[in-house]
Amino acid sequence: VGRFTQEDTYRGDGLNLYSYVSNNPVKYVDPSGYCGESKENVYAGVGGGNNLSTKEINFMQSSIKNTTGEYTVLGNADALKAGTLKPSDLPAIKVWKDAQGKIWTLDHRRLAAFKLAGIEEIPVEWASKSLVESQMWKMTTKTGGTSIKLKLGNGESITVK
Repeated sequence: VGRFTQEDTYRGDGLNLYSYVSNNPVKYVDPSGYCGESKENVYAGVGGGNNLSTKEINFMQSSIKNTTGEYTVLGNADALKAGTLKPSDLPAIKVWKDAQGKIWTLDHRRLAAFKLAGIEEIPVEWASKSLVESQMWKMTTKTGGTSIKLKLGNGESITVK
């Protein structure tokens, strides 16, 4: 349990005067101090329905295949660039924030398509802790998440930054 160094002017209304910040005097989201960060959902940022810059989001994986089902990353990038596909036509990219504040994606192919299309702001959804934990096997990046290798087939690839 954290320790406060001075009297808290907001004061909670129960026996535990600091429960509104989850007993953590340093780490809470609301600058007024009335809303504590949930310990169960520390990966979830501030909720769904947000947009983020593609420059803020990092790749967990070191490489991805171009083909995914009937779609390709390059095909989606071309459609996004041409305007025949809108960012809102695709599901929001699931993201999470690590302890250092770095934002990572769980949806590497869609992020690569957005970056290749030159789209700078995309819809995101903050992933749950359990989803992030189940996807940690993807954390294979050797570039700190700044780029990913897009495998085109026949031994060819391009780097998406």
